Amino acid sequence: MLRKLVTQIALVLAVIAVPAGIMGSGATPENPEPVTLTSGWQYRWGDSPVDSSGAFEWLSGRGVAGWNTLADLEWPPGRDGREWVWYRTELPSISYAHPTLYLPNVVLAFEVYLGADMIYEFGTMEPDRRNKYAVTRVHLIPLPPGYDGEALFLRIYSNVFAIGLEGLSEPPLVGTDQDII
Repeated sequence: MLRKLVTQIALVLAVIAVPAGIMGSGATPENPEPVTLTSGWQYRWGDSPVDSSGAFEWLSGRGVAGWNTLADLEWPPGRDGREWVWYRTELPSISYAHPTLYLPNVVLAFEVYLGADMIYEFGTMEPDRRNKYAVTRVHLIPLPPGYDGEALFLRIYSNVFAIGLEGLSEPPLVGTDQDII
């Protein structure tokens, strides 16, 4: 009886361990490990002016002055009651089979732009009681083909205690969806 139980346990462990060993982390030359996005970030207070077509000027490269470097990915200094902040960085020049951007700890409502194209939005970009619990989420954002090496922008609105992307406790990542999940 004991021998049968030990054999069954060993069989169950083998069934679990072998696929885990075969699959590993999913990192291959075609799918490298996820990359943390903790450096290279800049921020800018306020909301971008729009051009005659309604496009945000800060996405087009116009208005390049005024960006400040974040030494660490933390709340931007000098808020002084402001409700809008923009972040930007460059995505790594690494390609993944199913590229995903992982954003934790974004306060509060925000939009994500790849170059001039909005690829994600969350919350209401104005005072709204539905934004109250928006900070409690993490965000998995599929990236379109050709994302690698492109400029990534976050347009963030908050009328609460904090604003921005806080990545010290859990950093943003770019990788395959299966490795991030």
